[in-house]
Amino acid sequence: MEHGEVNPTDAPGDGLADRIVQKQAPADSLVPTREDCFLYSRDLQRFVNNDLTGVIEDKGLHIFAELSVVSALREWVTSEDSKLLALIGPAERSFPNQMSLIAASTVKSAVEIRVPVIFHCCSMDGPDPTATNGTKTLEQDALLALAYSMIRQLINYIPIVGSASLRLSEARFSSLAKRSTQWHQVLDLLQDLLKLHLPLMVIVIDGIQILDDPSTEEQLHEFIDVIKGSTKYDVENSEVVFKVLFTTSGNSVAILSTLSDQEIVLATQSRGGHNSGRARPGWTSLLGLSG
Repeated sequence: MEHGEVNPTDAPGDGLADRIVQKQAPADSLVPTREDCFLYSRDLQRFVNNDLTGVIEDKGLHIFAELSVVSALREWVTSEDSKLLALIGPAERSFPNQMSLIAASTVKSAVEIRVPVIFHCCSMDGPDPTATNGTKTLEQDALLALAYSMIRQLINYIPIVGSASLRLSEARFSSLAKRSTQWHQVLDLLQDLLKLHLPLMVIVIDGIQILDDPSTEEQLHEFIDVIKGSTKYDVENSEVVFKVLFTTSGNSVAILSTLSDQEIVLATQSRGGHNSGRARPGWTSLLGLSG
């Protein structure tokens, strides 16, 4: 069986990372700056859950995966076009599970080559937004936390001076903390921020399968559609490469029913009790993604 490695030098759009330019709009006292938006959204920082990359460094793990997964990641990484990929692995009770480690390894590689990246690990144990927004289930709470985390992280990458047309006002951010906030308001703000992303952007979302629930079915599909639609955005007619990676431990009804077969790769083998630092038959290294 042929083995391959994903090298971080095979970054999307050869040299594109070095061509990122943060475009600035003309100064306007009525247009909030990035710093303003960061201040407006300060209450959302507690929902950011992206520290899994530390697990790889702390344990010195060298991540292995099935060749089909590595091949799919290589194609996703090296493509010069915007691309969405969902890796669906077997259900595992351990944490971090194999798919979570693959997500963290991908993020770690992006950070090392200075590609703007947003990362969120879905969790039922995060801060509880129920007291302010009136959600009723843990899945709704976790979905809202995912959206809040993305909004907060995206602000790091919007132009230094915002866009007047998008109305990124303090009121739009402060409304997120109110019980009367509607899901469409959250989604609209997320979509507006995505329209301001840099010419190169990577988003990695791990564990979205835990959000599957009758209470989130419609909202989860809407969220995925917004993320998927972002791969089609243009930034002032310039070259845009927008990469999105979903990783799940177990099937995700929302992913399977929203994405095309070409966007989904099924990983059939569980890590079980296997050490991530050693290869197993039929698996190959993620060297280059894990650093």
